[in-house]
Amino acid sequence: MDGTGRRDAQSIHHVGVIGAGTMGSGIAQVFLQAGCRVYLHDVAASQAQAAAESIRTELQRAEARGQLASAE
Repeated sequence: MDGTGRRDAQSIHHVGVIGAGTMGSGIAQVFLQAGCRVYLHDVAASQAQAAAESIRTELQRAEARGQLASAE
């Protein structure tokens, strides 16, 4: 922390996102691309599963376009 109660962004490694709608899945994807481990939760398990699949597809497309390094 920097004295203001804020953490340095580089010290964040795990993120929980509640709500797997359009905004939640977008937030989850941004944190995944930043290298964080993301826990995505929604009241409807089917929504969380659909969001995870959508994020996976978008990351694969970004990788194919050369906008994302290949995951190993």
